[in-house]
Amino acid sequence: MEDFIQILNQEIKIFHEYLKNRKFDYCNVISNRIISNSVITKSEEFVLVGCFLKQLVFDLSRINNNEDKDEFSKKIENYLKKIEKTNDINIILTRYYDLIKNINVYFTTEEEKSFYQNNLKFTHYSIEFLVKFLISELNEDKFIHSINNIFIGFLNEIERFLKLHDFTLKELLLKFIMIYSSKLYEYYRIFIINDTQNKGWYKKWEIYQVLIKKNLDDYLNKEEQEYIKQSIKLLFELCKEWRFMFIRLLEPIQKLNKIEKEVELPHEIKEKIQDLAKKAIDEDLEHNEG
Repeated sequence: MEDFIQILNQEIKIFHEYLKNRKFDYCNVISNRIISNSVITKSEEFVLVGCFLKQLVFDLSRINNNEDKDEFSKKIENYLKKIEKTNDINIILTRYYDLIKNINVYFTTEEEKSFYQNNLKFTHYSIEFLVKFLISELNEDKFIHSINNIFIGFLNEIERFLKLHDFTLKELLLKFIMIYSSKLYEYYRIFIINDTQNKGWYKKWEIYQVLIKKNLDDYLNKEEQEYIKQSIKLLFELCKEWRFMFIRLLEPIQKLNKIEKEVELPHEIKEKIQDLAKKAIDEDLEHNEG
């Protein structure tokens, strides 16, 4: 483990240099390297580091104001200093939590800042409601895999509460479970859609779906510390398979675009559909105007 901490510190130093030079795409590459190295060395704690840095780079890319960008970059640098030379999960997790609690200001409008207040009770109630909804959706399992976006949709909803109404470590870990459930599903559905040789990719995905559902159940029924502990273990498993999927397919969006092109309708049929749609719209407008 000591050797790996040295390797991690090397990666963090490189990340730091890229951050100072505003090479944010390279920062993302380093984050992925940390996750991959953590999978190889079976390190749950450093998977967390990679996931957190990857998210920070994404957050940084959303900031347009250069002064805010510089300020946020310094906050990330401070986080790196606090986790340097440690493999203590509590330090890695709580220091990130402290940082995230102070960055929502970059992503809220002046109107939101004026009207919304911290309300953990509402966050807990709302996210429990959404977790129950997601569990019911996963239990029914009637998704059309070519268009399903349930994990991203769920993530989009819960992030609103985290941004506007405050959150605990429990909600923060749920967010990361959803981020990497979504990333993994993006790969699996490519195999599911194209599984013409019955290689069982849907059954393999079912294994992860069961684990994700259990995590959601745990969110509802377990105490915070127990949920966090189980979530870190699941996050490692999701990240491990996600990196294996990257080896198999590289970027999933390239494959999905290829699938869409392969099933593209002939030009003549497209024109007929467009003509029919235009006619229907025109008739509807005439009816409304009458």
